[in-house]
Amino acid sequence: MRLRQISPPSATPITVGEARDHLELFGSGHDSKLAGMIAGAVSHLDGVTGVLGRALVEQEWELSLDSFGGAAISLPLPPLKAVTSVTYIDPAGAEQTLSSSAYKVDAGENGRLLPAFGTTWPSTRAESGAVRVRFTAGYGTAPADVPAAIRSALLLMVGDLFENREAQTAGPLIGNPTVDNLLFPFRKVFP
Repeated sequence: MRLRQISPPSATPITVGEARDHLELFGSGHDSKLAGMIAGAVSHLDGVTGVLGRALVEQEWELSLDSFGGAAISLPLPPLKAVTSVTYIDPAGAEQTLSSSAYKVDAGENGRLLPAFGTTWPSTRAESGAVRVRFTAGYGTAPADVPAAIRSALLLMVGDLFENREAQTAGPLIGNPTVDNLLFPFRKVFP
């Protein structure tokens, strides 16, 4: 399984203005620093490498598989919004696009793709990346679509970055328990 981002999010889950309000800053003198801190905090949580293992603001991805495999294909980066296309290399080596009537999409938290009732997946050529699924994941296109707990955790992370701009070396490295508590319900647990 390989993932490639096709279209990044069009917005961040929190805005510079929200961060400025949270920190009770007046004027725009710190806006470029805040934008960088927001980007850092978001990258810590969002996407394939993020600790939440999910998409926050809507984004498009492509999942590449060597075959269709079993009955259901689990799609990563919840919540799944939609499947854009399913393409595959047939046994003769020609690229085919699977009709949307040939599969069912279970959108949401545990997003998956299944063959339509009474059908099976088509045969594919035995090669790497023979199946490609393009899909959209995320809570929505606007920052306000992201759950309030995640947005609050991001504001706390940005606040911590703003107040502690240098490396903290005294004592053990301890995270913010409030951030951990806010994010706990959204962490993906993999068997």
